[in-house]
Parts: sequence; structure tokens; C-alpha cells
Amino acid sequence: MSRLDADQILTTTLKHTNGTTCATIDSAGRFFTPNNPYFVATRNGQGDEGGGGFMSFGAVLANRGSWYNTNGTATAPVAGLYAFFCKTLTPSDGQIVDLRWYVNGATTDDYGSGYSGNWGGHKTVVAHVLLNLNANDTVRVYNINSGTRCCGVHNTYMGWLIG
Repeated sequence: MSRLDADQILTTTLKHTNGTTCATIDSAGRFFTPNNPYFVATRNGQGDEGGGGFMSFGAVLANRGSWYNTNGTATAPVAGLYAFFCKTLTPSDGQIVDLRWYVNGATTDDYGSGYSGNWGGHKTVVAHVLLNLNANDTVRVYNINSGTRCCGVHNTYMGWLIG
């Protein structure tokens, strides 16, 4: 391994020794990491989906690094800190949706949750979490209540590597 001691480094591109670009810096000083994994998925169709189970998001809008599959499972490609976000919509019938994050098939309240409450009308439920994961750890969203969710594209699941 080489060592570099410098007060200032002037560059526009950072590369691995194999030539792969890992980051670029534009003229305004913005830092881009074109290979960091992320995914964005929504539900297919407009029909209601029953509660009391793992949630699926079958319409994949982006999947850099191919680490998300359409059954709702994200598998960490490398060890690091990840952010996850889930938003869902309940139908207008007072359904209760209570979201939990599952890592490697298990959950604790330490992972945070989202809760819809019990009142009439559509309700947006949001859950987000930061997780330190090992390579190949899996993350899924689980609705612990029997409340249904509706309206395909109003349901979003996403995750990305922070570092």
C-alpha cells in the first residue's frame, strides 16, 4: 500500500488500482459516487394487499448493484451503514398498518417502526432506519397488524449505502 501525505490534492476523479472510477468531483466541488448501491421499488397494481406479513414491492424503479429482489428483500452487497425508507398507504376503511424492520429474519423495536393509527380515510405510514449491516445481511419490511395497504405507486421501499 502506498502512502500519500499532502495538504491539498487536486483531482476530478478517484480510481481503484484496477481502473474503476469510485468517485468524481465536479468544478463546483460536488462529490459523486457512481457505484454506491441503492434501490427504489413500488407496488405493482392498484389493488389492496392484505396485512400481517412481509411486504412486497414488485415494481423496481432502480437497483444499482442488483441487491434488491421483488419479494421485498434487500441483501447488503458490502458491510457498511445503510439507510432504508418505507412509505405505504392504507385504504379508506380505518385499517391499521404497523411496520417493523426485519434484519436476517428477526426484528426488535430497536429498528424503529411506522404506525398508522385507527381512524377513517387514507393514512400514510412511514418508517425509516439506519442500519449497520454486514455483507449479505438481509432487510425486509413486515406489517405486524392485519391492516391492508392500497394504491400501488403510493407505496415505496428504498435503501442505499451511506458508507
